[in-house]
Amino acid sequence: MRTFEIERATRADLAVSNPEAVAMLDASTAGVNAFMKSSHTLPVEYRLVEATPEPWELWHCLAVYKVRNVLMGTYERDGSPCVNKVCTTVSALSAPSR
Repeated sequence: MRTFEIERATRADLAVSNPEAVAMLDASTAGVNAFMKSSHTLPVEYRLVEATPEPWELWHCLAVYKVRNVLMGTYERDGSPCVNKVCTTVSALSAPSR
């Protein structure tokens, strides 16, 4: 995902977001963090790897949306579609090894 510069793009989007959108994302971030602090039933993956989740940050809300678009092949970086790069990367990762 680093290739697609998700964090950089997401932080740039957040920097130009209107105050109402930022307030909504802030509330969502607070809710995720409150759940993680109060819940003893985190996903099983955390127990399997003996890890705890890091605190959720404001930009993570937008990153989830961008990653979803990458997986669907509709992500654009700097105004140009990354569809070919996504397809090439997915094809290379899913090709059987010889």
